[in-house]
Amino acid sequence: MKYGLWFLFYFLSLNCFSQIKIELTKTKDNRKDYIFNKPSDSIYLKVGHHEDMGAWYGFYFEFKKSVPDDEYEVYINDKIKSKGLIKGYHKQGFWREYNDFGELVVIYKFKNGNLNGKTIRYHKNKKKKRISKYKNGKAIWYEDYNEDGKLVSKTYFYE
Repeated sequence: MKYGLWFLFYFLSLNCFSQIKIELTKTKDNRKDYIFNKPSDSIYLKVGHHEDMGAWYGFYFEFKKSVPDDEYEVYINDKIKSKGLIKGYHKQGFWREYNDFGELVVIYKFKNGNLNGKTIRYHKNKKKKRISKYKNGKAIWYEDYNEDGKLVSKTYFYE
């Protein structure tokens, strides 16, 4: 009985704290999109690139509209690139994006797939670079900071 309860608790805790980890590889060949390390992960993401006069640039990934509710982590070449929650087919709550070295670059806050609340972008030295405020996907204001963390400008948007 004791072991049965322990097993049940362990099994339920795995489901409560599950995350879907998606791993991609970026090749050195600039004429190839990201490659899924596990082909089954292609059910979650669409990968692609932009093209101008035959030149490929701006490789990207985006979540498909049919992904199940869960926490997602996306890795490129074994470095975390993006992390957050999808609920009701939309990004929800805090999403974090990272640079090619796995260092935090920006924290977004979403509500029903729209930016809603503060977004914080960081300099390479980990000090804040820009703080933006959004409501229902529309920018309200933003503040820019220099690499020493000092406020240099503030911009407001009016409807």
